[in-house]
Amino acid sequence: MDSYYGELLPNTYTLKVSGYDFAQQLQNGLHFVIPFIGSSSILWLLSCFAIFAYRKNDAWLLPACLAAMPCIAVTYQIYVGGDPWLYWRQMTPSIIPLVMVAMLGLERAIEKLKQSEEIAVLIRSATVVVIITALNWSFTGELFKGKPFLFASEEKLVRMSNLLNDVMPESRILVIYAGVLPYYYNGYAIDALGKTDKYIARLPPDYNAAWNGMRGVPGHSKHSLQYDVDNKHPDFLQYLSWGKDNISSFADANFVAIVYKGQVACIRKNAPNVKWNLVQEIGPCSTYKNSL
Repeated sequence: MDSYYGELLPNTYTLKVSGYDFAQQLQNGLHFVIPFIGSSSILWLLSCFAIFAYRKNDAWLLPACLAAMPCIAVTYQIYVGGDPWLYWRQMTPSIIPLVMVAMLGLERAIEKLKQSEEIAVLIRSATVVVIITALNWSFTGELFKGKPFLFASEEKLVRMSNLLNDVMPESRILVIYAGVLPYYYNGYAIDALGKTDKYIARLPPDYNAAWNGMRGVPGHSKHSLQYDVDNKHPDFLQYLSWGKDNISSFADANFVAIVYKGQVACIRKNAPNVKWNLVQEIGPCSTYKNSL
């Protein structure tokens, strides 16, 4: 680790875990995992029953070891203060061993009920339907009614990346969404939230970066937009504010809002790498901050 990162722990650990008030961190983690435990509660109950049912012989060790995996995942997620989105991406792998233990518990429960095979099949089928429905209840809107999570935002970012590649293909951009824009953009991207910046990662967290019941959302609460514009000299600003950060006055003095094919962007005034003949200047960036 030290030879790769230049220090014992990766920068993302420092960014997401260090410097937080521990009580707030645990509170954030609990706000994050409680909906997950609620949606998978039947699996936890059946898993506990499986361990209890096999307690009198050596067979308890297998369900206990399998159940330990999701317990470790939940404990870790609480310790790091949750995750930005209530989609439990970090804990999804732990669902597999949890389902395995739950099925052991279900079979032992069916044995104790001493029902006919037909009734046993009905119980198994109904339980599986309930489990699948519970685990996917939060996603029914996406599955049956609408578009995937963040589709509209990501679609807008793709349009913005098209603007950047057409108008300023060899510039430096300062982004909050360090996934889509840097992926599609051919130039140099700067992550304002510090995943690749040791200085940002060591700043105190901004508890104004808050949503989903979490204050100081991990990975999204350490930032200094003024530091970025002063030291990294971006030609494009994705946002003018984040949490308690606000550089609107600086942006209005040094940047200008432009429009290209219906998409608005905030570009540094007279930036040499911008194809100014392709764009129309429309005014101060702060005036169009909701369109960026």
